[in-house]
Amino acid sequence: MSLLTVENVSCHFGSLCAVNNVSMSIEAGELRAVIGPNGAGKTTFFNLISGMFLPTTGRILFDGQDITGMPPHLRVTMGMARTFQITEVFPELSVRDNLRIPVEIEAGYQLSPWLSRTAKGRVRERVDELLAMGGLDAKADRLVGELSPGDQRSTEIMMSLALKPRLLLLDEPTAGMGDQETYDITQLIRNLHKNLALSMVLIEHDMRVIFRLAQRIMVLAEGRVLADGTPGEIAASEDVQAAYLGKTK
Repeated sequence: MSLLTVENVSCHFGSLCAVNNVSMSIEAGELRAVIGPNGAGKTTFFNLISGMFLPTTGRILFDGQDITGMPPHLRVTMGMARTFQITEVFPELSVRDNLRIPVEIEAGYQLSPWLSRTAKGRVRERVDELLAMGGLDAKADRLVGELSPGDQRSTEIMMSLALKPRLLLLDEPTAGMGDQETYDITQLIRNLHKNLALSMVLIEHDMRVIFRLAQRIMVLAEGRVLADGTPGEIAASEDVQAAYLGKTK
């Protein structure tokens, strides 16, 4: 059974069809990329998976359960998390506190007026683990708003992992970054996928990142699936070259 199954999903905004009859399945431990030109429907597709939009037609299954009409917060409790094109962090808080908040939420402490010494110790250990995993140890007590875009993105990714997801959706994780930061985020994603056997779906415009990371690639164009295959198959596709890479047949 696939971890995520999207069956013939469409999304209409009035007369505009942003996603048109798209299907996709993600296996446990798979790293899948979704690419396409601007306006192809990639982020809308992510919003459908994460529950921010509801599909006009079709259905979405997570671990065999129909979640088509389920709100985002319930999808999170089932094991789904995502990041956004614009990094979503608390810039006025330290890196440590940005991670502490989702750790406490995942542990069920968000409604507790106070935590026992034991609970505080567990939270601290989990935060320290996430700091180390994200390469953020040395910046743990700095305000996130003072950090570089790459470190802010690393913080956001680790905040998502604090929720212990089985599926992580990454929406353009290297957007606006220079070469070194792009490399660092690419390595972080690669290490998390390898070490945690985490299922991931990645939207990204930087083709270097896509071909370094993805096991399979789905190409969207005008809301439809143009191609779906291995990186080698996608690179060799004349349809993809014409529609996305700017080449002609």
